[in-house]
Amino acid sequence: MCFFSAKEVSCPFLFSAFKRGWTLLRDRGLFRGMRPFRPEWKERLREVIEAMKHINVPPIWLLGAVLLAWAQSYYLPLGLGFGAVVGGLLGGLLVGGGILLMVLALIEMRRFRTSIHPHGQPSQLVQSGIFSRSRNPIYLGDLLLLAGLILRFDAVLSLPLIPVFAWILEKRFIEVEEKRLRFTFRQDWARYEKKVRRWL
Repeated sequence: MCFFSAKEVSCPFLFSAFKRGWTLLRDRGLFRGMRPFRPEWKERLREVIEAMKHINVPPIWLLGAVLLAWAQSYYLPLGLGFGAVVGGLLGGLLVGGGILLMVLALIEMRRFRTSIHPHGQPSQLVQSGIFSRSRNPIYLGDLLLLAGLILRFDAVLSLPLIPVFAWILEKRFIEVEEKRLRFTFRQDWARYEKKVRRWL
């Protein structure tokens, strides 16, 4: 016996009612065309994953961090600030230095005609120019740019965003890219990795 709402109802009766309802919905075409695990769904899922690669890039993360810092300085300043010298002068120098690093790195990568996309497959291991000083000058430039803008915004409470952003860059991009480079260039990468540091 099964009990439902204090009334004794037989299990066969419930099963029969469910079966009749299911048959009625099926006959009316409610489930028409609904096939689980359709091949086109898998293809659409692959397309979505591929599209996400274009969103999951360092500039988007940088933009998010910058917007957070700006929002904090605008809506929650708490009367804190770095002052004109630190906020203005040093912040401007950091922003300029970050942009310069990125430009130099992009020029060098273009010269060797290798991919600049973080999810792309590199065709050359660039070791010259700014890459002889840092293995990741573009990401270093991103950090300098974020730090400079935080100073310019007087966003004192947003200073922790800098190490958080550095951690995101390492875990989501740098380690993955270096694994790809290690597999592709093997001995060349091993020598380069020993000679040049990840950041500075």
